[in-house]
Amino acid sequence: MKPGEGLWASAAGSGRRFRINVPDPDQGTIGFMTVIERRTAERVAPALLAARLKIENRTITEAEHVIADVPREADPTRLEAPRPGLTALVPERERMSRQTLAAIASSYYDALVASDGSRAPFADDCEREENGMIAAGPGLPPAPFDSVDVQGRRPPPVARDCAGQMSSRRFAYIDSIDNRRVFAVDPVQGLAMGFSHFRQSMTRGPQLMIAADGSRVMWEEKREPYDLPAAHIFKIANSRIHEVEAIGIFVPYGAPSGWKR
Repeated sequence: MKPGEGLWASAAGSGRRFRINVPDPDQGTIGFMTVIERRTAERVAPALLAARLKIENRTITEAEHVIADVPREADPTRLEAPRPGLTALVPERERMSRQTLAAIASSYYDALVASDGSRAPFADDCEREENGMIAAGPGLPPAPFDSVDVQGRRPPPVARDCAGQMSSRRFAYIDSIDNRRVFAVDPVQGLAMGFSHFRQSMTRGPQLMIAADGSRVMWEEKREPYDLPAAHIFKIANSRIHEVEAIGIFVPYGAPSGWKR
């Protein structure tokens, strides 16, 4: 694309109050998530935008973004402003180093690929939102499945807390998470932001899954192969992940990252 095409042409209005900034002056980088208005052939509709900017000598030398439509089932009130915990400042005496925050954020991807929630330090109050919808959190009822296997069977619901959902092996169909980069870290807010590229060939076959009641079943997720470029912002305090805000989009399986030539 040339300058002026793509999102530059379709953007129809900028940010509402929903905006999360992750400045990292040490690296000359800033990441952010926000809600914009985007023009389609039919209408102007809200969209979720995550971006990374690289700044050198007061000029933007790199720009990268992920943009996703707001799902119809999303609660629009959740996109009026970010959750207060995400943007709250961490008391100075409790702030962690950039290195520690980046390592904790990176552990999230390790836990997801391994289907082991103990590999990341999730807080008991951890809540994860994806594309404006609550995907995991304390007190949520076990999640029913909207898919069945080849015999028409539906598996029992799995846990919904951040650690328990991962340890249920609900996401065991993920082949790999490539191009992982925690690129912006802000100790003042306790935030770390990363981009990644999920790959799902859907050829792994039946996988062990642990239901919320502790029962074990073999389950094979049935869907077409796909990739999922994604952005995550992690709120980390007292060495625990308390909030996760994510944006992801579905693209064809084996899609390039956009950076390799």
